[in-house]
Amino acid sequence: MNRMLRHIRDADRHLAELEAVSENGKARRAALDYEDALEDRYRNDPSFKVWDSNRALDFQDFDYLFQHRCKFGKSIRTHLEIIAAKLTHVGQDDEDGYFNKLERNVGWKGHITPLVFSEYAYADKVVRCGMWTHAKNSRRCHKSDVCPLCLWNDILKVRSEAFGQESGTFERMQGQGLTAMLITLGYTTQPANSKSVGRDFDAECLVARRGNPQYDPYPVCLGFDDDDTTLPYLGYVDARFLGMIAQEAIEQVYNDKLLAGYFFKLEAKFKIVPNGANRVNIHAHIVANGPEDNAQFLADILFKHMRRGLRRYRKHMHSDYHPDVLVERLKSAAHLETCICYSEKIIPIGRIVEEAMAKPGAKRSDGSWDQEYVSEVRTALTRLVNDDIPATLTTLKLEKVFHNLRRRKTVGNFSFNDRGTCIGAEPAWHKKVRREKSKRDRKARLKRKQRALSRANKGSAGRSAQSRQKAPRNAPRRSRSARKRPTRSKLPAVRRDDPTGPTATANRQAPAPQVVTIHPTGPDNPDACVPHLEVDAILYESQSQVLANVNKSESQHTAAISDDQGHDFSFCEPSGAKRSRNNIKQTHENTKRRGSRSPS
Repeated sequence: MNRMLRHIRDADRHLAELEAVSENGKARRAALDYEDALEDRYRNDPSFKVWDSNRALDFQDFDYLFQHRCKFGKSIRTHLEIIAAKLTHVGQDDEDGYFNKLERNVGWKGHITPLVFSEYAYADKVVRCGMWTHAKNSRRCHKSDVCPLCLWNDILKVRSEAFGQESGTFERMQGQGLTAMLITLGYTTQPANSKSVGRDFDAECLVARRGNPQYDPYPVCLGFDDDDTTLPYLGYVDARFLGMIAQEAIEQVYNDKLLAGYFFKLEAKFKIVPNGANRVNIHAHIVANGPEDNAQFLADILFKHMRRGLRRYRKHMHSDYHPDVLVERLKSAAHLETCICYSEKIIPIGRIVEEAMAKPGAKRSDGSWDQEYVSEVRTALTRLVNDDIPATLTTLKLEKVFHNLRRRKTVGNFSFNDRGTCIGAEPAWHKKVRREKSKRDRKARLKRKQRALSRANKGSAGRSAQSRQKAPRNAPRRSRSARKRPTRSKLPAVRRDDPTGPTATANRQAPAPQVVTIHPTGPDNPDACVPHLEVDAILYESQSQVLANVNKSESQHTAAISDDQGHDFSFCEPSGAKRSRNNIKQTHENTKRRGSRSPS
């Protein structure tokens, strides 16, 4: 008994050690600090610790959902604990972690919590992004559309260092006579709101830039109409064409030497509609510089190119759109860095859900949540994160017409290279990473070419060997029509190596190009066994008569002749074997030369 108890204690100790090492176990222990913080925060709210199913319908209330996480499944419970562990994480140098500072400065709980409850396909990767990293694995999700950590590390970090205030890029632009611009290319469905504006940049306008209430901020419907969620592909196609029109417009301005370089970023502002089709505002943000300092002139030129593109692709789109152009001239290095960060941002899932939950139909008259409405919001959010966002922004090249459409594009003096033409100050670490990546890409391309060449050589060698084995040396060449459309005779084939046949000697001397079977029949002896005879597939001749009637139909040509004894000989001519008059004469002469083939 004592030995059994000792084994049980050892097994429990081993399981506890495994749980302590696992990620979930560490997150569970780290989440206890956040639970202690909630005790102090909601000390005066007794209803906080009481489970209320109606209050739990608000899937942006992270604190309440975390407090009652035992009411949910294992996956959601683990995700809530990992989020809490990130919110309280402090590094070894006593500095707050990334998500700890993000929640304190901007807010992160309202963004990540709806993703956990929305059945997002990559929710687990996004929630665990950056947890307990080590030197060989960053453990990041690389979903820059919804993850702020990956957006910073993958894209914004190098741009901020190369074109920020401390880089001296803005001063170099002024020294070369270049003017920095922030260009926004958007669309509207109302012709009265279609305009082109050029002005100086105002940082305060970025904070309040949510659109006029009388202005339609979501022109593209991701469905057949607002009340019908079927056929969202119509909206996806419209969004891709609008993005391509914006890209082609800025490319045309660059080709006209009005810009020296630019960053192009295709963005989308989404809106979820409960029990309806989601909507999106597809637009482009461009940070550019060039010799032209007249913002209004650039706006008018871009407006003209966008109208031309809309007329060009109008027959492929399902609604009418009108361009909306805004060009702002930047006056300081701080403005340049602000615009670079503004052009690269995540899709604000928290704000999208907040706007949907703030509508009048979300709550009943008593102030409680409408369960049916909240369920529809969750369904629309699931459709948004799993279907609408990838189809609109990620899979841009489904059709051949969009093969040049890019989500991000860098051109001119904004691109990093070794020729010294970049106006920014590329960091040393990025230069090293870029060169190593280009070296790996060159090696990979060379290996792919070598593999393709080796496969081609093996295939050609195999085909030549197969042709040498299969093709007889003295085999006659068939006509082109016979090679294309070979037809088989309905009669059984004759063995060419039959030693008992009367034409065995002739077969050894000159094999016939095609073989057909002749069944001799007669009124005197219909069941008589007559040896099979081989004749030419095009012409059968006796010593006294030449075939004169050839059926030219494409299915089968049947001819009948009679010998001296009254036997009928019928043969089938393949439909593809058509010969000219000269070929028939030549065949007739060859037959005479080989001798008679009349039946015995």
